[in-house]
Amino acid sequence: MMLIDNINYLRKHFPKTREILKEHEMNLNDSIQVIQAKNGMDILELNKGNQSYPFHSKYAPDREAKTIAAQYKELLHNYDHILFYGTGMGYHINEIMSADPEKEYTIYEPSPTNFYHLLTVKTITDALPVKQLNNIYFDIHDGAVHQNVTHLAQQITGTVLLIELPSYKQNFPELYEKFAASFKQSVKNRKRTLHTNMAYEKRWVVNSWINSPDILKTPNILHDVSKGYFENKPAVIVAAGPSLEEDIEYIRDIKENKRAHVFSVGSAVNSLLYHNIHPDAAISYDPSTLNQRVFEKIVDEEIDSIPLIFGTSIAHEVLQNYPGDNKFHMITNQDTFSPHCLQREDNNKLKVVQDAPTIAVLAMQMLGNLGCNPIILTGQNLGFLDDKRYADSISYSHVSNDVQENEYEEMVDDVYGNKIPTNYAFQESRRQIEHFLLSAMKGFTVINTTKGGASISGAPFQPLDHVLLETLEKNKITDEWCNTAQNNYNRQYTFEKLELLDQEVQNALSLIQRISKTLKNLNQTIENTDVSMLSQIFTQIDKDMKKLRKNEVFQLFLQPMERNKWENYIQTISNVKFEKNSVSKAERILQVVGSFLYACSENMRIVRSVYNTINQELIIN
Repeated sequence: MMLIDNINYLRKHFPKTREILKEHEMNLNDSIQVIQAKNGMDILELNKGNQSYPFHSKYAPDREAKTIAAQYKELLHNYDHILFYGTGMGYHINEIMSADPEKEYTIYEPSPTNFYHLLTVKTITDALPVKQLNNIYFDIHDGAVHQNVTHLAQQITGTVLLIELPSYKQNFPELYEKFAASFKQSVKNRKRTLHTNMAYEKRWVVNSWINSPDILKTPNILHDVSKGYFENKPAVIVAAGPSLEEDIEYIRDIKENKRAHVFSVGSAVNSLLYHNIHPDAAISYDPSTLNQRVFEKIVDEEIDSIPLIFGTSIAHEVLQNYPGDNKFHMITNQDTFSPHCLQREDNNKLKVVQDAPTIAVLAMQMLGNLGCNPIILTGQNLGFLDDKRYADSISYSHVSNDVQENEYEEMVDDVYGNKIPTNYAFQESRRQIEHFLLSAMKGFTVINTTKGGASISGAPFQPLDHVLLETLEKNKITDEWCNTAQNNYNRQYTFEKLELLDQEVQNALSLIQRISKTLKNLNQTIENTDVSMLSQIFTQIDKDMKKLRKNEVFQLFLQPMERNKWENYIQTISNVKFEKNSVSKAERILQVVGSFLYACSENMRIVRSVYNTINQELIIN
């Protein structure tokens, strides 16, 4: 039975761990037991049939722990956090963490039974360096690995060093393989998220603000367009995959005979134009400047007959250059400006679509909200077909349509049950589509007609010609929807919000200047080694940073424009409370606050410039 001290400690400090162990107490694996090594130390042992498999050295587990620790001695300082896979009796954890008493760690324990047995013979405060322990995860059901690793990635923003107890890999090979694959994927996801944030964090925010005049005068597709034009009407989402060419003539038939609404996403509009097909609308949301290249033909030839449905954080250059006034918008969750500064005349809550790695997910969110059914996907290859990236009719100067073999990252099942090459970006898009279909499209029929494309769970494959003949009737839809909608925002509300933001801009500037002055004082104090003043300076910085965090300009613009630096700030400030050396603590605070504050100062230049320009434009219009 677990020691009472451990029950009390877990209740207070790790209540979720206590609940898990309590729930599984009656179902713990009885093949695990605590035995003694030759030197008298407790060790864990797994019994399978007539064989026993120890989790530690049967002779000297303390010496074994030192050997494990020696392997990581030179690596520890390169990482912000340690993740231990397998606890055992905690010997290696104690040995490793003693080398850096200020660093935090997390335990990933695939066997709740092992951890339970540890707590039956030792108090957790003796067994583990609990002051440094951040969290404990258990494999308690089939989906626990993905759930745990996802949560772990959200909780730890810095770099993570994974340390496995070797016996766990040997004794629980299947559990370890699942964990290792999931952890490896989470590291990839984290890196790509950081890169995405670095690439787009400023443009998401700035685009939304610069786009606000267009947002204020264009209809909101989710609010201002009558659903009667779309409810229970079929819609085709045309993507730019290489198999699109095979279905062009069927799409022409669908468009000319008004069998379904035809919406292009991303580069597909260029393939349709090449074949002299104008979609009912082009849907776009990419915040990058490269998005302009998608619409070069439309801009150069001044094609004003294709409505543009844009996510509000779209590259502002696209909106400024897109010909004609036939534009509609949908607010994305990357847009911090619109939900704060817009209010509808009817006071209905604004609908927001969730950003995703692929425009197809946003298109399906839109069509689902409008009530379109069925929704048909075509050109959605999510992989490479005949070594091509796009349909043959699409050509860009900045990227070749021919795929090199080194771009193939993995293989995936296609709609025919064969394997096709793909890459991480396509795989992530496919996973996002499948997740969305499972979570938000119940009651809708979604059909994947992409020949030779990746199989999409939740969207069964049917060739488009079959769907056309069996499902899509002539004259099923009308294009009048784009001629009747009117914008319904309360402009006075927006002007009042902007006036309030004007004062918040001044308040943010004042706070940034004040904290900067305090940081200079902190730097001087460090140089003078005047530790008696440090506590007072820490308090002042903390007080002013809390005020800055409450500032609306900070919340709407400055913090979203520096997501990575902000995460690093939060993590460092959380960790620095364990720092006992005042000078070391001061140096870490100076570095992380100084870095973030400098970024805020630079971004304030952008904020003030955009604010003045947009204010003037809104007043003129």
